[in-house]
Amino acid sequence: MTRSHVTRTTQSRNGHVGRVNRIALVQSIIHVNNHIQWNLNMRKFHFTILILALSTIAAHARIRWVDGKGGTAPDGFPKYHTIHDAISASNDTQPPSVPIDTVRILPGIYSESITIDKNVIVQGGGFQNTTITSDEEYTVTMKTGKLMWVKISNTAGSGVHMMGGILTNSVVMNCAISGVVFEGVAKAYFTISLMNGGAGFLQKHSSPECFILGCISYKNYCGWKQEYAGGPIHFQYSCNYGNTVEKEYSGWSYSYYYDNNENSDPLFSSDGSLRPGNAKLYGKGPGGLVDWDGSLCDMGYYGGLDAPLLPYVDLPGSIKLNTDGTIQFEMSGRVGY
Repeated sequence: MTRSHVTRTTQSRNGHVGRVNRIALVQSIIHVNNHIQWNLNMRKFHFTILILALSTIAAHARIRWVDGKGGTAPDGFPKYHTIHDAISASNDTQPPSVPIDTVRILPGIYSESITIDKNVIVQGGGFQNTTITSDEEYTVTMKTGKLMWVKISNTAGSGVHMMGGILTNSVVMNCAISGVVFEGVAKAYFTISLMNGGAGFLQKHSSPECFILGCISYKNYCGWKQEYAGGPIHFQYSCNYGNTVEKEYSGWSYSYYYDNNENSDPLFSSDGSLRPGNAKLYGKGPGGLVDWDGSLCDMGYYGGLDAPLLPYVDLPGSIKLNTDGTIQFEMSGRVGY
């Protein structure tokens, strides 16, 4: 049998397997095939070569780092300057056994309007640290994938346009119009929508069905709104408090689910961060779900298994020795990786 040289694949700087090397690899497989004696042993040998070749060109999930300051990511590739560029470069055609790509946004304010149209995870560095803002109709449009751990605002329009996908463990605030707008089958989990000019959560008439679970709508004009002829809306295990209008609808055409909700002050700070004392929402999230520590699921940003990582502690703000011998202290921190 004639020995054939098989070209190894290489990765370009944006993480994609080179097209020229794929062609060369396929040509080499064909060349080997033409020189194999078709007996039983050679068939097994050919099968082994094919398996090895396919495993070499298989796509691999990557973390794509976003940093407005640029620089080099931990994997040695350049960081993307914009979230849009990182999503565009992501691969969402992985085999079922390979995890999908993750776009990881480092702390900063990102002034851009983005569309998540690939089945990827877009992950911020915590809502206190990672802000996406714009003055477009929508700051974020989701068609698929998952968005988490960010703060979203909009000075002229709405925050998130949910045509599909999952929005989880995020904060949508200070949008001129509405916070989260559903216009497809989509889900919002453990998300806080507050201080928006319109509805905290709005289901458009063209939305077949939407799910709002473990969320908090706070100090918006309207807590949640369903337009006429909208499909089923699930507003469950959530908190609706402090809004000028609790809910608004133009007549129900389909069923809606509004149960296991709380009408209690979540006791947020003005920036949407949690304050001590909001225990009324602890353990009141979707039934049967638990937080990462195994306790009953909470409502809001820190609820569910996708809750942000524990914060890095800076320094204690104050320390107090109680009369019973215990120590009470307050500290601040930032969510990081």
